[in-house]
Amino acid sequence: MPNVIYIQVISGYKDVTKIEEVPFVNKKGKREISVEERVIGSTPIIDETMVFPLFEDLKMDVGSTMSSFADMFHGISDMITKGSSYFAGATGTTTTMIQNLTNMFDVPRWQKTEAIKFTVTLPFFTITNAKKDVYKPMKKIMDLTILSQVGDGKSQTWSVPGFSAATINQALKGEETIGTASKYSNKSAKLVSIKIPGIIHLPLAIITNANPTWSKHIVDTGSGSPSPLWGKLDCVIQGIYPALSSDFNGGRL
Repeated sequence: MPNVIYIQVISGYKDVTKIEEVPFVNKKGKREISVEERVIGSTPIIDETMVFPLFEDLKMDVGSTMSSFADMFHGISDMITKGSSYFAGATGTTTTMIQNLTNMFDVPRWQKTEAIKFTVTLPFFTITNAKKDVYKPMKKIMDLTILSQVGDGKSQTWSVPGFSAATINQALKGEETIGTASKYSNKSAKLVSIKIPGIIHLPLAIITNANPTWSKHIVDTGSGSPSPLWGKLDCVIQGIYPALSSDFNGGRL
């Protein structure tokens, strides 16, 4: 049977607070206790969880960028290269020592590990209502990749894809903190959590592209605005941190 992909849309973060009793000495020199609410972490706001069947095989980009020790010790490597060149030019030969030094500086050296990246096609079919089943969920995912107006539509403020200074600290803390989530500290975000059972789990990722294909057939949704009968999105999904072996934990949450 075909596998599925779970996409949790993370629309923002809320501060997690904790009530603490803090002792202090008042102006008369007496010890008292004050009750304070302190921010101890954050928790993601899960806007919606979507499930899609996978009709095509998955191909992922997983790997690291390599450099060489010559890039790290450029001056020394340059001296060895020039020395080897002069020696070979003068004698017509080279030595084992020179060759070993040259080879050592050319050995691949880890520079960085790339984030996991893959392309997936998400299908949308009309089940009961074309606007509800096709148009609206497709637009919701497309909005994760483009600018969208914040507020009531009259504002000139736009929410951007990816991270901002307001969300990066909260997002990179990882595990949800135990405490009381404040309903007043919503920080806008356009992030997702990805799970493909038996393959991968990315707690945080972004959808960089969502290219739509709309059905040429439309149906009346009853509200006077027709919607496509079906659609699909060709999405590029990318993790937000370097790939870890624990990402491939069989897709367990």
